[in-house]
Amino acid sequence: MVGAAVAPIFPLAVVLVAVGCVGQARAGSELEEIARRIRDGQFDTALALTEPMLSRSPADPRLWTLKGLALAGLGRAAESLDCYERALELDPGSLATLQAKAELEYRTGRPGARETLRRLLERSPANPVAHAMVASLAFAEGDCRTALAHFEKAETAISENAGALHQFGYCLAAAGRAEEAQVRWKRALELAPEEEGYYLDLARLHAESGALSAALDVLAAGVGRLPASAPLRVARGVFLVLAGRFDEAETEFEEANRLSPDRQLGTVGLSYASTQWQQRLDKAIAQARRSLARNPADPLLNYLLAEALLRKGAEPGTPAFEEARRSLGRSIEGAPEFAKARTALAKTELVLGRPREAIEHLEIAVKADPTDQIALSTLVTALQRAGRPEEARAAAGRLRALLAAEREADLRRSRRRPVP
Repeated sequence: MVGAAVAPIFPLAVVLVAVGCVGQARAGSELEEIARRIRDGQFDTALALTEPMLSRSPADPRLWTLKGLALAGLGRAAESLDCYERALELDPGSLATLQAKAELEYRTGRPGARETLRRLLERSPANPVAHAMVASLAFAEGDCRTALAHFEKAETAISENAGALHQFGYCLAAAGRAEEAQVRWKRALELAPEEEGYYLDLARLHAESGALSAALDVLAAGVGRLPASAPLRVARGVFLVLAGRFDEAETEFEEANRLSPDRQLGTVGLSYASTQWQQRLDKAIAQARRSLARNPADPLLNYLLAEALLRKGAEPGTPAFEEARRSLGRSIEGAPEFAKARTALAKTELVLGRPREAIEHLEIAVKADPTDQIALSTLVTALQRAGRPEEARAAAGRLRALLAAEREADLRRSRRRPVP
């Protein structure tokens, strides 16, 4: 899910409200002139025009709404909301005022937005602007069921809004309506082709639907548009692994690590890809062996072969287990700080009852990638088995800190409201 701060879904909302609050005022009237100034973005002038009129007609709710619009345009949200409240005191059913107030509360994250939107929909049940804002707020709270019901009533209003379409697609996918989600996400990409996350989500959806080729096509388009995106390179590498195209996958992972050397995203991608192999292990092993026949020292290919052999259930004392260990040894010979290979080799040392040797590999792995939770958790186990409880507790503390930081980051992301 792609996150960003809430902003107006509809750039013409203020224009529509300004027109609506003028109502039947004749062309050329003072009210129409204020509305025109607001539509043109001349908020200072509009505000100056409302003041003398309000002094003469303080009970005119239209003037209070226009003043609120002008103040909102100037970034004076609190004063604007006061004006809308005054207008609603004078005319509780004013559709224009309710919509202006709802839009401002929604955009600035005020908790009163939901109640104002409820009142607005009571007054105007088919209002697509209101439905879209309710949908986006529900989406931000993780309530896709409510969001979906309102997005379906807001299609005409969000047809040109990439963020809202992406949210809509996410909830459709969550409801098992993958084909409909793909339609919305493809449109979102047409509107916002620079959004990295949109390519990732659409590719994942294709892959989950069994269309691996379509997923690769989406990611190829993304890499073509955003060649410096390490996450897109990693994702493409993962799906290339699943397709058995290891040489191409290696290129993508290496490029991801070159683009983002501190994060080593390519090695993270390898780890993820290996978890997807369960039903493709025989094919993966055969392809890795063929590729290694051409390039026997390649660290990535050796790691992939070892992972596949171990995942298939290679046991100590079997030729497959020894082949996996040899491959992991060649992998770290070629890339001494390859954390994933070090961790995998350490796990085989633990299986063989050699925790000290495992610790040597894991300390290098953790130094190479301090955020590797698997390496840290394996290090805790190895230290405990080696009779080093104080060091095990210290490593466990580092692991808990990593997990806590990850949970906090997830919580922050979940609180964002992803409409650009």
